[in-house]
Amino acid sequence: MLLALTAQKFEDWADSLFELVHDGIDDEAFLEAYQEASLRDPLMLKLSARLGGVIEHNVSIERLIESKRMC
Repeated sequence: MLLALTAQKFEDWADSLFELVHDGIDDEAFLEAYQEASLRDPLMLKLSARLGGVIEHNVSIERLIESKRMC
């Protein structure tokens, strides 16, 4: 369940980032957009911090591969 929630939150984060990024954006502006998109949803930050060390270690390898292919 946490893996599915993390995948959904990642999609939401990516949508937020794409709203802030435009053609010709410089590196500094991109990093600011990345940070802004990341801070919009504190739950995404918490899930991301636990993804590799906790969440992924508690699902089957098949489910993990499936989730990686969806992103």
